[in-house]
Amino acid sequence: MAYARIISLTPSITEILFALEVEDRLVGVTDACDYPPAANSKSHVCSWFDPDMERITDLKPDLVIGLATAHHRLLPTLKTRDIRLVLLNPTTVAEALTDMISLGALLGISEQAASLVNDLKHRMEKLAAKVKQIRPDERQTVSRVLDIDGENLIVAGPKSF
Repeated sequence: MAYARIISLTPSITEILFALEVEDRLVGVTDACDYPPAANSKSHVCSWFDPDMERITDLKPDLVIGLATAHHRLLPTLKTRDIRLVLLNPTTVAEALTDMISLGALLGISEQAASLVNDLKHRMEKLAAKVKQIRPDERQTVSRVLDIDGENLIVAGPKSF
């Protein structure tokens, strides 16, 4: 099946769909999907943690793509509306690359997905070679702050990257 009307429920999935150059099929994204800038022109289905089912239905998607950890509860509702839900759950970079290949196959653009993944692998190899030149004691660590709640920082956890 050639999916023509896709909704993405996370920023990472939206970015992948743009990288795969299927943004013309993307009819809905969440309020957090702001990259690339063209994602802002897509209809919004509210928060990626709590998407608005009415907005999703109004966009008449034939495919919704989300995260297994956040969107599995949507399956019964979408199933009754004849909307396919594909759930991803990459916890490593390798799994994210595998998901890109799977999305390429699902969307009928396997060669394009393989090219994207090969390019990303090449870029990661170049980066690893550069990092290897830095002495281990001089390498900096990074933490991504997802949100701030009062004085508490919310950061990516062990099942994220």
